[in-house]
Amino acid sequence: MLNITIKERSSIMKLPLSWLSDYTDISGVTPKEYDAKLTMSGSKVEEVYYLGEEIENVVVGRINEMTRHPNSDHMWICQIDVGREAPIQIVTGAWNGSKARICAAVTIFID
Repeated sequence: MLNITIKERSSIMKLPLSWLSDYTDISGVTPKEYDAKLTMSGSKVEEVYYLGEEIENVVVGRINEMTRHPNSDHMWICQIDVGREAPIQIVTGAWNGSKARICAAVTIFID
């Protein structure tokens, strides 16, 4: 998601370009070009940033199975479908998961 922060007088407005594209056609316009056009119209753009840009190796998955860890009273072993050939297995302390629930999974240790 791309957000633009506009400072107008004493107000600040955070404007996701995805929201703006619901109301007007901004296809073919880069964020830098949009920033320049807003500035030229009299609206000061404070910043342009990509929400979540720094996040890496995180995918969305669906919990296929969730069982208690045999050596812990508070850990769970989860089989999670992340769209690969086989589900990945993670160990978590999150007790509020359940089968078919959508969750975020970090894939940094997976080949």
